[in-house]
Amino acid sequence: MPDNSVSVLRSGGRYYLVDSYGTRIFEYTRSPSRALSTTRVKFTGALQSERILLGNSKTIESGWHGHDGRIKILPRDFIADDVGRPVMVEDGTALTRRLASHSSAPMYASIPIPSGYTARKVMIHGSAAKAVTVYEANIDSATVTSKGTGTMNTEISLGTGSIKSTNKNYILIEITTTSGTDYVYGGYVTIN
Repeated sequence: MPDNSVSVLRSGGRYYLVDSYGTRIFEYTRSPSRALSTTRVKFTGALQSERILLGNSKTIESGWHGHDGRIKILPRDFIADDVGRPVMVEDGTALTRRLASHSSAPMYASIPIPSGYTARKVMIHGSAAKAVTVYEANIDSATVTSKGTGTMNTEISLGTGSIKSTNKNYILIEITTTSGTDYVYGGYVTIN
């Protein structure tokens, strides 16, 4: 006799919670609109590719922190290159906070892609149109592959270079600055 377990079934852009009898008890199509038919759900085993959050609203949220279309890139995501100087928050002006690198030292952001998603575009906001290069990197290799180039404040389409999530890859973003007054505010990666 089947137990009270629930599993996730993904078909195209739709997600279903399926009970142990194979009955779909919840449907999610990127705009949660239906509630679970029960208040108690027992999960057995591991959920491999989807993030399931069952709060008071009893909806499924997927993607990156519940956002299925965008990954935010925050100032904390950036690190300095090997010039030996840090990336830092510039706060010399009242009520402004922005990220700065030392002189012309590049900065890098490493961004994971949620399982089951593909990265399509990258946008970095900053004070000037400085060069941005988007790479696909892997956790088991130092080799990177260029997937797109552009400038800050312009969305970079990865086109045929879109990056589909694997269990090893991530996005590496390089920003080439030319002075300590080239500031970065943050950005996003468009996923689907």
